[in-house]
Amino acid sequence: MNDLAAIERIDAVPLVLDEIAKAHGGELTVQSTDEETVFRFRMSI
Repeated sequence: MNDLAAIERIDAVPLVLDEIAKAHGGELTVQSTDEETVFRFRMSI
């Protein structure tokens, strides 16, 4: 895998998680830093 493909895959992750959040009625918060990306998912019950 070249670097460009890796970047494209990373960029797609928030979109996929956003769809999961919508499907489950949850709320998705994405926080990015230079070193890491943190995802928090809270489902409404």
